[in-house]
Amino acid sequence: MNIVKRLQQTFHAALAGLVDDPAPYVAMVKPAGDPRYGDYQANCAMSLAKVLKRKPLGVAQQIEERLNLGDWLQPPEIAGPGFINLRLRDDWLARQLGSVVADERLGVERRGALAPRVPPDSRSDSATRTFIIDYSSPNVAKPMHVGHLRSTIIGDALARLLRFLGHTVITDNHLGDWGTQFGILLYGYKHYLNRDAFEADPLRELARLYLHVRGLMSGADEEAAVDPVAEACRQETAKLHAGDPENVRLWQLFMPSCLEEINRIYRRLDVHFDHTHGESFYNPMLPEVVRDL
Repeated sequence: MNIVKRLQQTFHAALAGLVDDPAPYVAMVKPAGDPRYGDYQANCAMSLAKVLKRKPLGVAQQIEERLNLGDWLQPPEIAGPGFINLRLRDDWLARQLGSVVADERLGVERRGALAPRVPPDSRSDSATRTFIIDYSSPNVAKPMHVGHLRSTIIGDALARLLRFLGHTVITDNHLGDWGTQFGILLYGYKHYLNRDAFEADPLRELARLYLHVRGLMSGADEEAAVDPVAEACRQETAKLHAGDPENVRLWQLFMPSCLEEINRIYRRLDVHFDHTHGESFYNPMLPEVVRDL
């Protein structure tokens, strides 16, 4: 239940007949800024007084008389020049809380499957929509860090909340499984591999190779026109993208260990994806995109 909306509906009925369009004045019913004066507050009497050419206090009293309090509102209090202070009845509030506790959805309504779908820029509160949530999107050639953890948790929280409300959610984890990071691994594997370590724990050895080669790149002669290690890694990357059989074979050798490591983390977090296409998935499409551009 949205109490503000219910209050605004109550005021809309009370203002009908006093003014042609109650909507702008109904919007002035809001949670109270200071709980000492009530739970909610309506400040519409002052604005209405100018239209009706009457004193705000008299307008507030007339609104009070026309309000249907039902079984949920205490008698309003009028303060100052015409503020209408409102409080909920304790017994009504207790009943609502009791029903919420007994409800497996805690009183949150699900948008119906038959509710109309709307354009993305629509402001409708009742319609269902389709959302795409893009998660942490890590580079699989190296361990994830706390930033990946944070965006994974935020993404999954959004996905669960939207699904709980009845929306359609498509989850995507766009993996960095192509490009320069694999050029670094390919160069490191070919020049600095500890084969026994790789056979014992492929991921740990790949992580060591990645850090080792990056260290060589950062320590290169700053006066050199081209960092030779970085250039060699770029060449390995270019060969991979061009379909070099040896580099593709090594990439396929690296990928299972890399994927298992990040999937182990996702399983522990109980996070699941509808799509996990990496950059490599789009590689065959790139020439046509370039031609189109």
